Amino acid sequence: MRYSRHDDEETETPKREDAAQSAFQALQHVIDTTEGKKPAPKRKPRKGAASSDKLSVSGDNLVASMASRVKGLFESNNDRDRRRRILVVDDEPPILDFVQRVLEPAGYDITTATSGKRALELATTDGPFDAVVTDLLMPGMNGDEVARQLRASFPDLKVLYLTGFSDQLFKDKVTLWHDEAFLDKPTTIKGLTEAVALLLFGTTSKHSSPT
Repeated sequence: MRYSRHDDEETETPKREDAAQSAFQALQHVIDTTEGKKPAPKRKPRKGAASSDKLSVSGDNLVASMASRVKGLFESNNDRDRRRRILVVDDEPPILDFVQRVLEPAGYDITTATSGKRALELATTDGPFDAVVTDLLMPGMNGDEVARQLRASFPDLKVLYLTGFSDQLFKDKVTLWHDEAFLDKPTTIKGLTEAVALLLFGTTSKHSSPT
């Protein structure tokens, strides 16, 4: 394709379509690789026909759209791989120590509180957290009230009740709220890690993809 700068001068048009096409193919390769797809085989265009892989005049917009999609994929992967932050609340220091010793080596950032009041303070100064693991019956403020107040400020917070009195959870409600679960005391290392992973990732292993 040619255009005239002057009546007596012709210059070849900058090949924007080719540049856009190259960017398109590179971005498509990144998307396919990230999503685990096999690259589509290149098709040889029919003689005399335009290549089906060629971009239209709006190719730049398509490339920009795909670039945004790639960015979203990487952001999603980064969010999946980041360390989740968990607030652990219990009035018994040995329980706090047990939960911390189990979950920190599993890849979680742990903050502990020995009371509901302290948990609310930490949520304000150190939050937000991805989940709270809390005892149910505690002096001053029970775990369900701690969870209620925390979720009023952080609606996406996951809640795991670690308690020996799970029947008390259903004293005032028929079922647990969304993103809540409970685990009976005493629990095992496996039971705790699986319960936390299931709550946060939808699977019993934090390194597996939800099904």
